[in-house]
This record gives sequence, structure tokens and C-alpha cells, in this order.
Amino acid sequence: MFFVSYISFSQNCIENYTGTYAVDISASMSFFDTTSNTEAGVLEDDFREMIESITLIIYADSLSLEMLGNKRVLPFTNRKSVKENGTCDLLLDLSNMPASKEENDMFLTIYEKKKSRLQIINSVNPKEMDNYIWMKIP
Repeated sequence: MFFVSYISFSQNCIENYTGTYAVDISASMSFFDTTSNTEAGVLEDDFREMIESITLIIYADSLSLEMLGNKRVLPFTNRKSVKENGTCDLLLDLSNMPASKEENDMFLTIYEKKKSRLQIINSVNPKEMDNYIWMKIP
């Protein structure tokens, strides 16, 4: 009985975050400015179209990242975050992909931001998506 209760409790941190998300461009603008993806604070049209095409879907056991017609699904287990100010860690299952030891130990941490936004930080490189702020869409 205790084992079943522990499993259901440990799975709860992801429940608040399941759904479909898009990049909040205005909240992510400081990142785009520092990576030279803007000119005078305005995104180039091609880059804006690429960012607007990104869809992140968080399920109870996986996440799906879709961009420019490409879709990648990553299964995970979750736990209450071990990172300061993090709320939920997604322990990625990369067993079906060629990955280094460091990549196999990779996890993503969800951080809550203002206005019901999320930031997802990767524990290892590459970290391109770390400064994207995600907003839930209907």
C-alpha cells in the first residue's frame, strides 16, 4: 500500500503542467537580444516564423516538441525538483537514442514564471531552449 501511494504522490508534480505551450516571444526577448537574433529589438521575419512554429506538449509521461514540421517525443519520469526554485524535474528516457553518459543523466527542470508561464532548464548542454518562456495555449 505504501509503495502505491508513493508512486502516485511522486507523479503529481507534472499534473499542473500538462498541456500545449508556445514560446512567449515578448517574455523571451531578452534571450533573443543576447543571442543576436534581433535587430534593434525586432525579430527577423524568418526567425519569428520559426519561433512561432514551435509547439511544446507536456503529457503525464512524455513531452513532444514540434518545430517546422519536425516532431520529437521524449518519454520521462518526474520527481519533485531537486533544484532551487524548481518545481518538477523531468528525467528523460534516452535509452532509444545514441547518447553520451552525460546526456543519459540529463533532466529538465520546470520553473514557474509570472503570468502562469514556464521556463524549462536543461541540466546539461546544449541549452538553447533554457531562456524560452512558455505560455499555455488552449
